[in-house]
Amino acid sequence: MIPWLMLIIFISVYEINNMNKRKLNKERAVFILFAIFAVIMSYFYSKNPYGISISEFVLNLLGYDL
Repeated sequence: MIPWLMLIIFISVYEINNMNKRKLNKERAVFILFAIFAVIMSYFYSKNPYGISISEFVLNLLGYDL
């Protein structure tokens, strides 16, 4: 979990700094939502890597049953 979290934080800080320079407020909000989603998904995956499929989880969120 720690390597994923560090990677997500590093990329997020870099991208948010670039967005601040260009004053991209709406894009920054969307990026933060995606970053939070990535952290949540990495947490689920690190807790039980063989018990959950990320694609199955996303498809269930979208309403598709496998």
